[in-house]
Amino acid sequence: MRSMRVIARFMDARNTAEGKFLSVLLSVLLVFSFLNVTMFTDLANADDEVALGAATEIVDEVEDDGEVEEAEEAPEAPEAPQVDAPAAPADEPAEEPSDPVGDDAIEPVPSAPSESDPVEEVTCEGNSGSEGDAVEAPAAADDARAAELNLNAVGERDKKPELSEQNVYVYLQLTGDGVDEFVKDLSIKPNSHGYYTIGVIKAMLPTPTESMLSTDNAVNNYIGDYGEAVRAALRSGIDRWANNAGVDISGIPPEQWNKLTVSNGADRYVNSGTYTWHLDGYMEVENAINYEVRHVNEDGEEIAPKESGTTRVGTRITAENHRQSIDGYTYSAEKTQAANDGEEFVEIARGEDNVLTLVYERNTYRVTFDPGAQGTFISQMTEGIKHGADTPAPPVPTGAAGYRFMGWDPVVADRVTEDATYVAQWAREYQVTYKWTGLPTGIFYDEEGHEVTPTLPVDASTYTKGESYQVKEAAVNKVYTHDEFGNRNATYRLSSWYDPENGIMPEADVTVTATWEATPISVPTWNITYQWKGDAPAAAKLPVDSKTRSRWTRTSSRGALSTKPMRTAIRRVCGPSAAGILRAEG
Repeated sequence: MRSMRVIARFMDARNTAEGKFLSVLLSVLLVFSFLNVTMFTDLANADDEVALGAATEIVDEVEDDGEVEEAEEAPEAPEAPQVDAPAAPADEPAEEPSDPVGDDAIEPVPSAPSESDPVEEVTCEGNSGSEGDAVEAPAAADDARAAELNLNAVGERDKKPELSEQNVYVYLQLTGDGVDEFVKDLSIKPNSHGYYTIGVIKAMLPTPTESMLSTDNAVNNYIGDYGEAVRAALRSGIDRWANNAGVDISGIPPEQWNKLTVSNGADRYVNSGTYTWHLDGYMEVENAINYEVRHVNEDGEEIAPKESGTTRVGTRITAENHRQSIDGYTYSAEKTQAANDGEEFVEIARGEDNVLTLVYERNTYRVTFDPGAQGTFISQMTEGIKHGADTPAPPVPTGAAGYRFMGWDPVVADRVTEDATYVAQWAREYQVTYKWTGLPTGIFYDEEGHEVTPTLPVDASTYTKGESYQVKEAAVNKVYTHDEFGNRNATYRLSSWYDPENGIMPEADVTVTATWEATPISVPTWNITYQWKGDAPAAAKLPVDSKTRSRWTRTSSRGALSTKPMRTAIRRVCGPSAAGILRAEG
């Protein structure tokens, strides 16, 4: 009983993950040892006295000098598996188990362990950076010490530990089909656990202890508790392990730093025997490497779409295979070499930009403005104009009389993209003239009797072939003529204008015509005749007036009457108030 109690106390003191496992193992081994003793006793037909003596010895150990102690409650051991074996006779005490050998060997447990007793060494495997060396497991000293360890094991995660600045050792696991080439390119080596040492950061964490170690049955991952702190520390800066400094970790997403654990030691930094924090992550390494080909002008401006692709490390991406024919540009080998470290290619490598830049020079052109057949200005030529530059301003076009400037052929472009000659275009100018017929010479009158002068319309504009024009109207299109006595004797009206081209200018001058149409006006007239009243001398002759007169015609008797009596006769005929004047009323 004493030995069992001591074992139980030891197991309590070892109430860590390793202790629990060891407790279960010892319990199972003890059960099998007792079964083996019973079997050997049956086979050897041991005599009753020897068996009785062995039983007495066991009883003496349990009695412990006559003191009776209440049995302490030992940790429950898992039930031993059922084994078909012959039961020991009831009157034969079980023999002490023989010492097992091999992997199941158990060192004898001292009946009264103390702090001065030797301690048991237990190998405690860490994770990414642990070396797996032996770690001293302190032996149980007393119940108080056992209770303290038990509290550490059971309640460690329930407490809110104090935080202090701790070193966190960073390790990276590489996955993907490109790992071999990646490792070869960077000449890096993993540690014994397959992780690559990256460096160390500092973060506010609890002090790592043995009870926080992971076991074979459970991994204590604290990333959920302190992930934000360690990831922030990683972003702030890391003291890199020099041999693996070529591994670029800047593009690893935060969620891929997914394991924060406590380990025994830290590969490359801390020997086993000291508990440390480890931050582990992983990175996908593909076998195909991305590359890009850019097409730019001398100013670095993109002039064609980028090309991109993937290929293996060591492949050469050459200008010869990617240069293009780009309108307005000519490929420049010299400038391409200057943009790519003196080469016309890039060799694909990990951790590099892998960008091939092809440079093209702008073409230069000549622009000429020609005066054409009728131009009078001097031809203007400009050379060395770069592709895409603004077209020079043309000269002021001046041409021969009778010709109009119609523009440039071809139409002047806003920007220069090729050699160009622009020729001034000229068109002969034509006129529209007006002509009428049927209007006599003389004096003409309007409705009110005022003198008027009909005039032909005048079009001062000039027109080129195909242009349209409008026929103009005359200012006066109706006039009258008078006879010698002031009587209207005719009306003249202007007919509609006749336009042979219907308002569209041909390749010649145009004459528009019209006709004055005359309408006579009838004027009443009178004839004057003379006769004697009474007897007249035989030699006397009557005046003869051969003229036909209209109303209000004035005439004189002088020269018509040669003798006074005749004048008297006239007076008599016409009356004394109208001497020398004849009036007719129609």
